[in-house]
Amino acid sequence: MACSSWKARVATVAFSAIALCSQELRFEVASVKPSTGSDGPAMRIDPGGRFTAIGITLRNLITLAYGIRDEDLAGAPSWINSVRFDIVAKPPGAMQNALSKESREQQMVRLQALLRDRFQLRVHRKPEEQRVLVLVANSGMKLREPNQGACPDSKEGPGLITSMSMFSMTLSNLVGQRVLDETGRPGNYCVRLRWTTDDGVPRSIGVGGARAEARPDAPSIFSALQQQLGLRLEPKKMAVEILVVDHVAEPSRN
Repeated sequence: MACSSWKARVATVAFSAIALCSQELRFEVASVKPSTGSDGPAMRIDPGGRFTAIGITLRNLITLAYGIRDEDLAGAPSWINSVRFDIVAKPPGAMQNALSKESREQQMVRLQALLRDRFQLRVHRKPEEQRVLVLVANSGMKLREPNQGACPDSKEGPGLITSMSMFSMTLSNLVGQRVLDETGRPGNYCVRLRWTTDDGVPRSIGVGGARAEARPDAPSIFSALQQQLGLRLEPKKMAVEILVVDHVAEPSRN
């Protein structure tokens, strides 16, 4: 099956770094219904590619499918934030029987196709200048690399094994502002971090056991990053991509 038209769209809007044929990567059967229960939100992708979402909003689905932060979605009507859906979507039978694992990019292409088919979703990306925080490494970065899939022993706890790009995403959620990785450090590192929120609540990452208990003397997360990990957050103004909704409608009936 020719994928040239699909590849042209990918080159234009840069939705995926992998050249996949969207005509092939679709769910064979999908049930989309208004959520009637109080459970959720919850989402799951089984090994065979079956996608299940309970009590999920369309905003949740869009941000998942396109790999964006919530604040990077623009132009959407307000109902996508409140109306909840139950979704069960199955890939072709051969895929389910094989229980083969798809890459995350392939799974998200299927979900994007579902959003186009059932919600008539049409989007485009555009650059927007924003104030962000960038994560940079001091000359004396204190992070250590894991050995044989585990962090070096420490009385502080097991540690969190993460890349700097993934750690930046974690920090984005913690500080409530976009954080981009500019450490220039590839690979994975072991993170153990203690800090105190602006409300005086002790928090930690990669710290376990009794040592995870409250420590009122822990510094702010900005100071903790420098003191404990040799990293720092710096403000910066730069162009980032946002996703703009051109058209969306309530889902078609099953």
